[in-house]
Amino acid sequence: MLVDPYQKPKPGQRIFVIGYPLGYGKTFSDGLVSATPKQGEIQEVQITAPMSPGSSGSPVLDEESRVIGVACSSVSEGQNLNFAISAEALTEFLAQPKNHRPLPAAGYYIPLRFIMRWAIDIVLTSLLVALIGCVVVRAILDLVKLCRGLPWFCRSVWRVVKPPFPRNLELPGLNMSRLCRHIFPRFARGKRGSGHRLHCPHGGQVPPRRLPIVQ
Repeated sequence: MLVDPYQKPKPGQRIFVIGYPLGYGKTFSDGLVSATPKQGEIQEVQITAPMSPGSSGSPVLDEESRVIGVACSSVSEGQNLNFAISAEALTEFLAQPKNHRPLPAAGYYIPLRFIMRWAIDIVLTSLLVALIGCVVVRAILDLVKLCRGLPWFCRSVWRVVKPPFPRNLELPGLNMSRLCRHIFPRFARGKRGSGHRLHCPHGGQVPPRRLPIVQ
């Protein structure tokens, strides 16, 4: 095959690719030149001819069967995003002495578009994690406030729904004058029924008897 280093591929030019993808024998596909981007110091040719893994190294021909490039890579996430090294870059590489040809490992060069895509994905993921963290922290703080206010809420509800305490009590056999003036009734439930018990927060004398509930 004739390699024409002076043939500059142009967008819209018809091209053909011959290769052995995945070891399935010779295949032939056609397409167009989409663009001629330059990655670093290497001139590439973006083509629409279908390519599969294993097609690297396949010649890219023009309508006059001249080699204008060599298939090198493709982007699986996109449609018809296939790339070839131009015949000019191939000729420069072949013209170098074999002992001085740079042979970088696979993946040595990462296109800028992939780096930008990864950076955007990392930033968006970080923002999403930070947002979820803020929501979780806010929910925890609200729960703490609710737990702190729950006893007060329960006491307020209990004051409304608890049975009333009998007023003007006269308990036989009990000297009311000796009782602490801070005594107050406390509603209680027990095995023998429900009722009020007198309670003194200062440990004063309290009659050990259950008082009836006034309906």
